[in-house]
Amino acid sequence: MEKGGADAKEPWLQLVASILIEQKQYQAAVPVLQALIERYPKKTYWLQLSAVYSGLEQTENALAVLELAHRQGLLTQRSELMTLAQLYLYNQIPGRAAAVIEQGVRAKVIEPDARTYQLLADSLLHSRQREAAMAPLQKAAELSENGNASMRLAQVYLEREDWHDARGALAKAIEKGGLTSPGHAYLLLGIANANEKRWGEAEQAFQLAHGYEPVQGPADYWLTHLAGQRDAERGGPHVAQGGAAPSS
Repeated sequence: MEKGGADAKEPWLQLVASILIEQKQYQAAVPVLQALIERYPKKTYWLQLSAVYSGLEQTENALAVLELAHRQGLLTQRSELMTLAQLYLYNQIPGRAAAVIEQGVRAKVIEPDARTYQLLADSLLHSRQREAAMAPLQKAAELSENGNASMRLAQVYLEREDWHDARGALAKAIEKGGLTSPGHAYLLLGIANANEKRWGEAEQAFQLAHGYEPVQGPADYWLTHLAGQRDAERGGPHVAQGGAAPSS
């Protein structure tokens, strides 16, 4: 009788929680979901509580709840594990984010697609594992439908002063299109070409970059710098440059 009475409360608590979430009364929904988890520790309630904390922008609490659910073996879907990894990354615990993704891929729960490789690469980069990040970055660039992943790969090549591979990645990014910042892609392509003394290609890229307002200033700088470099090589007047050249 006692057990039946307790069980009868679950649908009511569930209904109250659903109404509060639908009305975006997240703070009021927290104790209701906590009561549900305490009495009926089902996966649904763990996920809802984590989502409610995220809605309240309490990402540390959102992570703590999802992490506890994961330790109990409740997270069995790709979306659940990817959300956990994203919360680890957002809360500056990138090593655990990478571990969750890698374990999920090995267990064949997480499909190794462009989004997976990009999140894994970001996690490894944030944990300063640059060499380990290269393979997933390259995979993300290969599988992505737009050029943003190739752009991210190019930025890592530029940081390593690998101008040749940076040019290739930037060319692929521009070819694929759909870039968040196409002007930056042309600007970086110009910088990569300039560092290899490919003056004609560099000038063309900087002129294209100039057409995008956010990078007009840096593009103008580089065009002036480029003219000075070419004059210097020809033995003509050299335009003096002060300080490091901007890249954005």
